[in-house]
Amino acid sequence: MRIEASKNLKKLSLLYVEDEDAIREPFKIMIERYFKKIFIATNGLEAVEIFKQNSIDIIITDIRMPIMNGLDMAKEIKKIDNDIPIIFATAFGDREYLKEAIEIGVEGYIIKPIDRNKLFKRLNFIADSLCAKKEIEQYTKLVELLFNYQKDALVL
Repeated sequence: MRIEASKNLKKLSLLYVEDEDAIREPFKIMIERYFKKIFIATNGLEAVEIFKQNSIDIIITDIRMPIMNGLDMAKEIKKIDNDIPIIFATAFGDREYLKEAIEIGVEGYIIKPIDRNKLFKRLNFIADSLCAKKEIEQYTKLVELLFNYQKDALVL
C-alpha cells in the first residue's frame, strides 16, 4: 500500500542536507512537489546558515558529511530552535550515531536507501502535528485579541 503525502506538507518548508549529488538530486526531484519550499544544503555548516536566514519547518539530513556533520549541525540548530523537527537519513553503518541523535532530540531516522512509504509516514505525522499546533496558536491569539478589546465581555 502506497502512503500518500499529507496536504499539510504543502504548507511547510523543508531543508534537505546531503553531501552526495547522486543521492541529493533524485531525492529533491521526488519530494519538491510536496512542499511549499525546499532548501538544499551540501553540508551542516551551509545548512545552519540557511536555517538562520529562512523560515524552515522540517529538516532531513545525512549524518556523515564534510565540513560539519549532521549531529553537530543538529546541535547548532537546536540551540536556535529546540522544537524544529529533524530526521536523520542514515546508512546502516551510522547506528552508533543514533544514540547521540536521540539525546539531541531529533524526530527520528530513516535508513538509506530511503523507503518512500516510511518517509511519508514520518513526514505526514510531523506535518499534521505542526499544522495543528499552528492552528491552535492562531485561535489562541484570536481569542486573546477578542478579550483584550472587549471591556464588557460576557463568557457563558
